[in-house]
Amino acid sequence: MDAHRKDLYPDVIAAGGLVSAMKEAAKLRGCDIGLPPWATDAIGIETPRGLVSVHPATEERLFRVRVLIPGFTWDIPGFSWEVGSTDDLGLLVEAVAAWREGTPLD
Repeated sequence: MDAHRKDLYPDVIAAGGLVSAMKEAAKLRGCDIGLPPWATDAIGIETPRGLVSVHPATEERLFRVRVLIPGFTWDIPGFSWEVGSTDDLGLLVEAVAAWREGTPLD
């Protein structure tokens, strides 16, 4: 992670990366975000509703949440639907857990 991103995500760096930081935040909030214990680097979480992924921004502290939905976005190569973003790691894991539990996008 370059110096600029280290400044934006000190908690993520301290945890050992985004996966570890998300696992810790989920545990603290009692959320099931669906990351298996062996997951260490990629943030792509398979769910019955499709794939949810997290992408940290480089220009500001912001975790972007995107989804690939079978039958909707799956058929368009390279397309994912950005459904939201937050600068708060706790809110991020709550949003991922809510998506996995079937909460509507609206």
